[in-house]
Amino acid sequence: MNYHIPVLINEILNLIPQDIDQEQNLIVDACFGEGGYTDIFLEKFKKLYILGIEQDPEIFNIIKQKYLNENRLYLVNSNFTKMDEILKEKFLLNKKLKFIVFDLGISMFHIKESSKGISFNKDSKLDMRINLDAKESAYDIINNYSKEELANLFYNLADETMSRQIANAIVNYRKIKKIETNQELVKIVQSVKKDRKKNPATKVFQALRIKVNNELENLQIVLEKSLNLIQKDGIVVVVSYHSGEDRIVKNFIKNNLSRLKPINKKPLLPDYQEIRSNQSARSAKLRAFVKI
Repeated sequence: MNYHIPVLINEILNLIPQDIDQEQNLIVDACFGEGGYTDIFLEKFKKLYILGIEQDPEIFNIIKQKYLNENRLYLVNSNFTKMDEILKEKFLLNKKLKFIVFDLGISMFHIKESSKGISFNKDSKLDMRINLDAKESAYDIINNYSKEELANLFYNLADETMSRQIANAIVNYRKIKKIETNQELVKIVQSVKKDRKKNPATKVFQALRIKVNNELENLQIVLEKSLNLIQKDGIVVVVSYHSGEDRIVKNFIKNNLSRLKPINKKPLLPDYQEIRSNQSARSAKLRAFVKI
């Protein structure tokens, strides 16, 4: 498994303090995925340590074999909201946490291979729970939410302008049978929405994934914890792909100017060359701040 192309990696490397490569220092790769960022960190830095957090047990079981002999990397299967507990459990509080990076994008593994129904590229059961601790699956939401609840979900979490028409089509379909697979859902959306540039169900799937995995709530929690945990002059970087995520990061920075300093006034964006070589980067936005 090696699908991931690290997004905005040059910009991220430029943000890392030049004196970071010391044994007492620690980087947290909080959305580890397939290890795209960490591979580059391990190659560039020869002394510091890295904590990688991956919440999907399926991905974790694969990557722990890949990094079995990497002594400077601590891998943990958990949600990044538990970062403080992880640092304590792994006896890493004696390390100086200097840099935290979040890549909030969906893992390419989920697009290419996962059977959780997160992507519409592979026919699978409608689930979307990255971690089975999630209270509701996409199946539960699609088959039990009212028309109004579905419409609000699609609009508020993914800016889907045809949310009401899509919700109506879903409820009408449910009168015949339960919606069980991601391809069933795709066909329902396609019956009322056309899009030549991308799959018409893209925003519906995005909204469901965000809701099922509490992504926006978790981001708010972890930003506060990151600011508390990181050393003075340490840097936190967030790469987001959704307006709701970026808004949370932007507002967190704005509301905590007594404790942090934004590094970039406007989000950094991938250039034309990066987007051309990696379409997954097209909607990426990078915001960063330093603790003061």
